[in-house]
Amino acid sequence: MGRGMMRGAGPMRAMGGGPGMGDCAICTKLDLKAVRTLAGIVQNVEMGPGQGLPTFTLLVDGRATAIVASPFWALQQAGFSISVGDSLSVVAYPSLQQEGYFIAAEIVNTTTQQNIKLRDENGIPLGSRGRGPVQGVRR
Repeated sequence: MGRGMMRGAGPMRAMGGGPGMGDCAICTKLDLKAVRTLAGIVQNVEMGPGQGLPTFTLLVDGRATAIVASPFWALQQAGFSISVGDSLSVVAYPSLQQEGYFIAAEIVNTTTQQNIKLRDENGIPLGSRGRGPVQGVRR
């Protein structure tokens, strides 16, 4: 596991998120009109190969906010890391399928000076251009 990648029994595990979850079942219906920028300090990180959805918890204005950073392979390919204690700015869409979760479109790690864009203005993962939008759980 790389820097900031932790194992655990966090919220996505409890929802059945794990191997076989596919491209992010809760990421297919987003509230595109409610896009917002969230800034805060990372409290928890759960991401790694075969661990389900890559998630982290960001403390925003004193409140823990769950964020999905999908697709994981894009983070890996870019060498992008998130660690507990990092300061992040995240452009994100609220999930319409899982209340309280945001889906990251762009992440700026101000601690490491890294940034990554994961989704376009329509919420479509940038790496899925040739395949079309993510369609949910793959079987």
